[in-house]
Amino acid sequence: MRRPVCLFVMLFTAAVWAAVLFSPPKPLIAEKAEGRYVTLVGTVEEKQYAIRDPGGEEYIQMTLGNVSLESEIPKEGAFKIRRGDKILCTIDEDPQTQKIWAVEGATVRVRGKIRLFRQPSNDGEFDAFLYYSVIGGYLFKLSNTHILAYNSGKDPVRSTLFLAREHLSAEMDEIYGSRHGTYGRECASVMKAMLLGESGLVDRKIKEKYQASGIVHVICVSGVVLPDVGLCTRAKKARI
Repeated sequence: MRRPVCLFVMLFTAAVWAAVLFSPPKPLIAEKAEGRYVTLVGTVEEKQYAIRDPGGEEYIQMTLGNVSLESEIPKEGAFKIRRGDKILCTIDEDPQTQKIWAVEGATVRVRGKIRLFRQPSNDGEFDAFLYYSVIGGYLFKLSNTHILAYNSGKDPVRSTLFLAREHLSAEMDEIYGSRHGTYGRECASVMKAMLLGESGLVDRKIKEKYQASGIVHVICVSGVVLPDVGLCTRAKKARI
């Protein structure tokens, strides 16, 4: 019984490998869409904190599902958002306030700049297109995102889990940071990555040390969206 199953798995793997090799996935959005500002409406599926290098500024990475496009796009840069496509949004300005608006399960209207996921230009380079688009199901990234409006919808399970994670994160900062200063905060960031999946809060230099040691998987939890490596109006509560 084992041999037929093993043979089937090997043939299936070979077929997938051949399909990717001879017919690699292609971007669904034209290059001319890059850099355009768009307005979208979607449902907040999840969010997490991350820090940007260099500088260490904190920002929020938010995933939108059930997305619809409200902007008019020129023909040369036009695209369609299919059912199931997700949008990855980065919120840099006033993340603490916008975190309150971006409740899991809420419908939000956002505006930001389209950034396409790039395919590697050199061997060994991180394939952002494969990781985010093909595996993750993200259509594109929206940078400089601002929430223009939101409703009072909420996913009770996801929002409660986020609050619990936020509370545990603060407790770790208090335990480690108050006793050991900067070193303690670095230890706290590693613990939060391992236990809570907040890998975006780990300093790049620390990640590189883990990577050089071959154990970076310890702080990059499988299934967690990795943070990036590399017109503002106040939002108002509104029906969308």
